[in-house]
Amino acid sequence: HGSSGVILDSGPLIVVNAGQITGDGGSAVTSAGEGAVRISNSGDISGANYGVVTLATTTSNITNSGTISGGIGAMSLSNGVSRVMNTGLLDGRVNLGGGAEYF
Repeated sequence: HGSSGVILDSGPLIVVNAGQITGDGGSAVTSAGEGAVRISNSGDISGANYGVVTLATTTSNITNSGTISGGIGAMSLSNGVSRVMNTGLLDGRVNLGGGAEYF
C-alpha cells in the first residue's frame, strides 16, 4: 500500500474526516478489509497515488463535501456496489470499478 494515511482492514470500515488525511507514498485512505466501507469527508483527503482506494469491499459509500485528490486519481473503488455523493471537489480520475454504480 505504500505509505497510506489510513488503512482499514477489519471491524467497522468507517472514516469520518473534517480535517486532513494525507498518504505521502500511496493512497490517503485504503480499505483492504471485507465488508462495506463508509467514508464521509468534509475536509481534505490527498494521496500521492489516490485519495481513496477500496480493494476488497463489497459496498463503498462515499460522501464528499470537501476535497479528495491524488496524483493518479481521486478514487479507485472495488468491484462491489459503489455509491458516491459529491458536493465538493474530486480532483482527478474516478474509477468506480465493476458492479452497480451510483454517482
